[in-house]
Amino acid sequence: SKIIPLKSLAGRCFTSAKSFAVANASGNPDHFKAGETLSGYRPATTLNLAVRHDGEVVGVLQLLSREGEQGFSDNDVARVETMLGQI
Repeated sequence: SKIIPLKSLAGRCFTSAKSFAVANASGNPDHFKAGETLSGYRPATTLNLAVRHDGEVVGVLQLLSREGEQGFSDNDVARVETMLGQI
């Protein structure tokens, strides 16, 4: 298994404990570009959601949209956080 470094969008989400959407993921300085190289997948937008257990961040759920698809927005952050709260 691979661990994504903290110098990434997921790492920023984990360390800040804040969920957020990124419109131009590939152009963001925190984007983990080696992941693109390994997977051959270039995301257009990302949702980065802090996963909590007993109030502590224990992980990150990161959703990617492919270039050319409709991207994620801040409204999607709230919707997915609501779903995460059900788990």
